Amino acid sequence: AYKLFPNKTTFLWWTTAIVTGNDTDKNYHHRLTVSLPKFYLFQQSWVSIDQYIVDTNYAFHQESLDALWIKTDTIVSSHKDTYYQCEKLLATNSTTIYGLIQPRVKEFVQQLFLSKKSDSQSNRKIYIKRITNRKIANEKEFEALMQQQWIEIVAMEWMTIKEQAILFSEANLIIWPHGAWLTNIIFSNPWSTLIELFHPETIFWHYYAMAWSLDIQYIPIIWETVKDNKRIAMDQDMIIDCNELKIALHNISYTLFIVVYIV
Repeated sequence: AYKLFPNKTTFLWWTTAIVTGNDTDKNYHHRLTVSLPKFYLFQQSWVSIDQYIVDTNYAFHQESLDALWIKTDTIVSSHKDTYYQCEKLLATNSTTIYGLIQPRVKEFVQQLFLSKKSDSQSNRKIYIKRITNRKIANEKEFEALMQQQWIEIVAMEWMTIKEQAILFSEANLIIWPHGAWLTNIIFSNPWSTLIELFHPETIFWHYYAMAWSLDIQYIPIIWETVKDNKRIAMDQDMIIDCNELKIALHNISYTLFIVVYIV
């Protein structure tokens, strides 16, 4: 086992809090549901922290640190080939397990990126369009259906976390092929509806668990895969049966109308 120890380490004085323990923090979902809640626990501990070991590789990393008012000179970037020895090390377990969001975590993350949380339910309906992979193969037909149903088509690649937070807080229907940006339902109002589009290689239960813990109606729909040998199985595009989806959307609208009418 001693052979696994590094020959050289960087020594960090005083108290260091470790936020990032591996490379999963490069994923948007892990940043919002795993890393940020650790900052919440550190704040609750009232321990004076001199520096944080945390990822800073992506724009959303830096935006999240800015929202926390973490000073640049207290950040120690984590790298897989860099080893640190700390005078005092502060660590915490995760508060989130596969998307199950605790109420205090939801409130903490919302306060970071939503300056004002609306109590009213918005009537916006949105379809989040993927640009790079795991796209809709029959895109023109699908987007024509979205327009017929008065569903906005939105691409989020260039949005900040705050812009994404506002978008999801204003929508009561969200349609999206499986992906990390679905984490933004943490900003949605309770009793909103999420339709997650899958193909057989992308069936995960993260967002079912997350939606359940946030009181959001969750509807998974599995479609056929378009085989492309140049892509990994998970990133294959999918073909949507628009007639079937149209029926599903009609049933959802009818259900929402009945619920509102009864209330």
